[in-house]
Amino acid sequence: MTVYDPPKALWLYNDRGMLKWQGWFLSDHSLALEVDAKKGQPQVIEPQQSDGEIRRLLEAAFKVYGPIKLQLNILVNNQPGPDIVGTLEGIGGADQIVVCGGRQQHIIAIADIRHVTLLDPDKWYKEGMDNYA
Repeated sequence: MTVYDPPKALWLYNDRGMLKWQGWFLSDHSLALEVDAKKGQPQVIEPQQSDGEIRRLLEAAFKVYGPIKLQLNILVNNQPGPDIVGTLEGIGGADQIVVCGGRQQHIIAIADIRHVTLLDPDKWYKEGMDNYA
Protein backbone atom coordinates (compact mmCIF):
# COMPACT_ATOMS: atom_id res chain seq x y z
CA MET A 1 0.00 0.00 0.00
CA THR A 2 1.37 3.38 -1.01
CA VAL A 3 0.72 6.41 1.20
CA TYR A 4 0.65 9.78 -0.51
CA ASP A 5 2.33 12.43 1.65
CA PRO A 6 2.53 15.72 -0.27
CA PRO A 7 5.29 18.21 0.62
CA LYS A 8 4.29 21.23 2.73
CA ALA A 9 4.61 23.52 -0.28
CA LEU A 10 1.62 21.74 -1.89
CA TRP A 11 -0.66 21.88 1.18
CA LEU A 12 -3.91 23.82 0.70
CA TYR A 13 -4.14 24.63 4.41
CA ASN A 14 -1.40 26.48 6.28
CA ASP A 15 -1.20 24.52 9.53
CA ARG A 16 -0.12 26.79 12.40
CA GLY A 17 0.56 23.90 14.77
CA MET A 18 -0.13 24.67 18.42
CA LEU A 19 -0.74 28.36 17.72
CA LYS A 20 -4.37 27.57 16.92
CA TRP A 21 -4.89 26.20 20.45
CA GLN A 22 -3.70 29.29 22.38
CA GLY A 23 -7.19 30.68 22.84
CA TRP A 24 -8.52 27.50 24.45
CA PHE A 25 -7.49 27.95 28.08
CA LEU A 26 -9.80 26.40 30.64
CA SER A 27 -10.58 28.05 33.96
CA ASP A 28 -8.28 25.55 35.69
CA HIS A 29 -5.39 26.66 33.50
CA SER A 30 -6.13 30.34 34.14
CA LEU A 31 -6.27 29.73 37.90
CA ALA A 32 -3.01 27.79 37.82
CA LEU A 33 -1.29 30.62 35.91
CA GLU A 34 -2.64 33.16 38.41
CA VAL A 35 -1.37 31.11 41.37
CA ASP A 36 2.05 30.64 39.73
CA ALA A 37 2.36 34.38 39.16
CA LYS A 38 1.66 35.05 42.85
CA LYS A 39 4.15 32.41 44.05
CA GLY A 40 7.11 34.30 42.61
CA GLN A 41 6.23 37.52 44.42
CA PRO A 42 7.66 38.19 47.89
CA GLN A 43 5.15 38.18 50.74
CA VAL A 44 4.21 41.72 51.80
CA ILE A 45 4.03 42.34 55.54
CA GLU A 46 0.82 44.28 56.09
CA PRO A 47 0.59 46.92 58.84
CA GLN A 48 -0.68 45.80 62.24
CA GLN A 49 -4.34 46.74 62.72
CA SER A 50 -5.86 47.54 66.09
CA ASP A 51 -8.08 44.99 67.81
CA GLY A 52 -11.11 47.25 67.26
CA GLU A 53 -10.39 47.64 63.54
CA ILE A 54 -9.93 43.87 63.10
CA ARG A 55 -13.24 43.17 64.87
CA ARG A 56 -15.04 45.84 62.81
CA LEU A 57 -13.80 44.36 59.52
CA LEU A 58 -14.65 40.80 60.61
CA GLU A 59 -18.17 41.91 61.56
CA ALA A 60 -18.62 43.62 58.19
CA ALA A 61 -17.43 40.48 56.37
CA PHE A 62 -19.75 38.26 58.41
CA LYS A 63 -22.80 40.46 57.66
CA VAL A 64 -22.37 40.29 53.88
CA TYR A 65 -20.82 36.79 53.77
CA GLY A 66 -18.01 38.26 51.71
CA PRO A 67 -14.52 36.89 51.12
CA ILE A 68 -11.68 38.04 53.35
CA LYS A 69 -7.90 37.76 53.41
CA LEU A 70 -6.18 37.34 56.76
CA GLN A 71 -2.53 37.81 57.58
CA LEU A 72 -1.48 36.29 60.90
CA ASN A 73 1.14 37.50 63.39
CA ILE A 74 2.99 34.20 62.99
CA LEU A 75 6.39 34.58 61.30
CA VAL A 76 8.38 31.78 59.66
CA ASN A 77 12.01 32.72 58.90
CA ASN A 78 11.12 36.41 59.48
CA GLN A 79 8.40 36.17 56.82
CA PRO A 80 4.65 35.97 57.36
CA GLY A 81 3.00 32.67 56.49
CA PRO A 82 0.67 32.38 53.53
CA ASP A 83 -2.45 34.53 53.67
CA ILE A 84 -5.68 32.80 54.59
CA VAL A 85 -8.38 33.55 52.04
CA GLY A 86 -11.97 32.46 52.51
CA THR A 87 -15.31 33.37 54.02
CA LEU A 88 -16.00 33.97 57.70
CA GLU A 89 -18.32 31.15 58.72
CA GLY A 90 -18.80 31.99 62.40
CA ILE A 91 -17.44 31.99 65.91
CA GLY A 92 -15.42 28.98 67.04
CA GLY A 93 -15.20 29.79 70.75
CA ALA A 94 -14.09 32.64 72.95
CA ASP A 95 -12.38 35.13 70.65
CA GLN A 96 -11.97 32.63 67.81
CA ILE A 97 -13.32 32.70 64.26
CA VAL A 98 -13.96 29.97 61.72
CA VAL A 99 -12.79 30.73 58.17
CA CYS A 100 -13.52 28.38 55.27
CA GLY A 101 -11.44 28.68 52.14
CA GLY A 102 -11.47 26.13 49.37
CA ARG A 103 -11.64 22.74 51.05
CA GLN A 104 -9.99 23.84 54.29
CA GLN A 105 -11.46 25.12 57.53
CA HIS A 106 -9.34 27.28 59.83
CA ILE A 107 -10.07 28.11 63.47
CA ILE A 108 -8.12 31.26 64.25
CA ALA A 109 -7.74 33.27 67.46
CA ILE A 110 -8.54 36.92 66.86
CA ALA A 111 -5.42 37.86 68.86
CA ASP A 112 -3.28 36.07 66.21
CA ILE A 113 -4.59 38.22 63.34
CA ARG A 114 -2.30 40.98 62.07
CA HIS A 115 -4.33 42.35 59.16
CA VAL A 116 -7.80 41.83 57.64
CA THR A 117 -8.63 42.75 54.05
CA LEU A 118 -12.16 42.61 52.65
CA LEU A 119 -12.00 41.19 49.14
CA ASP A 120 -14.23 41.98 46.19
CA PRO A 121 -16.38 38.92 45.39
CA ASP A 122 -16.87 40.03 41.79
CA LYS A 123 -13.21 40.19 40.69
CA TRP A 124 -13.80 38.54 37.32
CA TYR A 125 -17.05 40.40 36.66
CA LYS A 126 -15.79 43.94 37.19
CA GLU A 127 -12.50 43.74 35.27
CA GLY A 128 -12.47 46.33 32.53
CA MET A 129 -15.79 47.85 33.63
CA ASP A 130 -14.41 51.14 35.02
CA ASN A 131 -15.73 53.24 32.12
CA TYR A 132 -19.35 52.18 32.51
CA ALA A 133 -21.87 53.98 34.68
